[in-house]
Amino acid sequence: IKKAEADAAYKIQEEDIAKLFPMLNGRQKEIDFLFRIAQTPQALRGVVNLFSNAYDNEDYSYEGLVAMAKYMDMEV
Repeated sequence: IKKAEADAAYKIQEEDIAKLFPMLNGRQKEIDFLFRIAQTPQALRGVVNLFSNAYDNEDYSYEGLVAMAKYMDMEV
């Protein structure tokens, strides 16, 4: 299963992240950060969890995403 998850992570494109989070339209730094997370073992599930937590915290700026990723002990 781990290999399949890793293969799936590498198929995710940056534009996929932009489409999943339309409220980040024009915020390339945030999209780039989430895309890098998608390339880690956390994959897309980790990205969704991270964004959801940052959104609930009312701060999905780049700094808010980084702070939440650190809080969640995510591989960055």
